[in-house]
Amino acid sequence: MRGVMQFNGKRLTQALHARCMTQTSLGELIGYSSGTVSKWIKGQQLPEAYALTQMSNVLKFPENWFLKKDLDIGSQISFFRSNATATQLLQRKAEAHLEITFEA
Repeated sequence: MRGVMQFNGKRLTQALHARCMTQTSLGELIGYSSGTVSKWIKGQQLPEAYALTQMSNVLKFPENWFLKKDLDIGSQISFFRSNATATQLLQRKAEAHLEITFEA
């Protein structure tokens, strides 16, 4: 498997959620198909260094952030009130921000 060996697809998912972006929109912005982005996320393929730089620039996350291991916060994230009225996209964004903030 070629590409950046330490790449962590879960980190890409978190970044996409934090920026309210889809795999398709990221792929269009960096010149790759949504299928390729999906493979990066699932660990079926690794992005080349150039693709990592492009996604880092578009998503506004440092390149090394995508190379870190998962942060297992388990059930430590909770919301004060229900998000029943929030869209799934906004719920994922909020969760991603909490995960990222928890790590810092």
